[in-house]
Amino acid sequence: MVILRILILIFISRASSLEFSLTKTANNYGPYIVKFYNYKMCSGPRSRNVTISTSTLDIGEFGAIASYNCTFTEPAKVEEFKTIVWNVNGNQKNILWNYKVNKPCQHFVISGIMKQYFPTMRNCVVPPGEYIYKSNYTDISYKFFGSSFFYGDYSFKMNAMAKQGNIMCLQINAVFTKKSIT
Repeated sequence: MVILRILILIFISRASSLEFSLTKTANNYGPYIVKFYNYKMCSGPRSRNVTISTSTLDIGEFGAIASYNCTFTEPAKVEEFKTIVWNVNGNQKNILWNYKVNKPCQHFVISGIMKQYFPTMRNCVVPPGEYIYKSNYTDISYKFFGSSFFYGDYSFKMNAMAKQGNIMCLQINAVFTKKSIT
């Protein structure tokens, strides 16, 4: 899905500025297995929505597959994406970073992803209509994080917004565990 891809791209593009408070060791960094949980849609920061959206996450043989049905009820210009990433430790969440992308349609990667999922979009305005798409979060994670990453539990929240209201808000957790070498 567009939101997870953008979230991962932002995460990776900013990874050098993150303070994990970790030293890379064999115990906390390396080849991993990623598992997703606690996937849900959330309320965005605006008082109204410009879409009616549903999404499910099916975890199976081919990974974590998210299915989306996003119906724009009115034309909406995609103005901004906000992302928050936390490190989760038990009941404690420590924020790693907040990031906001203004003018996502001018972003060299984000604009292409948005055009893929919203093919009738022009000048960053998505016309009314139903948009259905799927994304394999597991595949996307390995493509963007590579074969090694910091082990741990992370929580992601992504908001896509137009001036007149929320487009979509998603929350998902991902656990990166050490891959056993056999």
